[in-house]
Amino acid sequence: MRLIDHRRKRRPSGDPRFVAERHRPASDHYYLRLDIDGVLVSWAIPDHSRIARRTEDLPLEAAERDVDGDAGTYVNATPYDMGECLERGHLSFFLCGEWLRGWYTLTRIRDGDHETWLLIRRKDDEDADTLRQPALTGRSLDDLS
Repeated sequence: MRLIDHRRKRRPSGDPRFVAERHRPASDHYYLRLDIDGVLVSWAIPDHSRIARRTEDLPLEAAERDVDGDAGTYVNATPYDMGECLERGHLSFFLCGEWLRGWYTLTRIRDGDHETWLLIRRKDDEDADTLRQPALTGRSLDDLS
C-alpha cells in the first residue's frame, strides 16, 4: 500500500482535504485544491510564482485519484467558515501533507472572469518568539521587570 493511500485510509472523514497536483502536459504549473463546502475549490499556480488563478471546482471524488504531487488535510486558521472566507476573498490555513506542511494565505486581488489570488507562505512558529517582543523597545517582558 502506498503512503498516500495509507494516510487516506486512516484519516477521519470529517477533516477537510487538500490536493496539490503538478499539471502533467505542460508541467509549468500546479493546481492547489481545497475541500470547501463539499467541492474541491481549485487554483492554478505557475511554477515559482505567488499568483494563483481560480479554476473550475471539482467534485470531492477527484481527491481520491492518484496525483503527481501531495495530498493531505488542512486546518482553517480563522474562526470563520471557509466558504465565508472564500466569498470574502481571504483564506488562511495550515496544510498537513507529506511535502507541503505550513501556514498559507490566499488573498483575492482581482474579481471577474480572470479571478486572481495572491498565495503567501506564512512564517512558521520558529518566528513566533520575535512576534512576542514589544514593537518599540525590542525588549521582552522579562527584561522590563
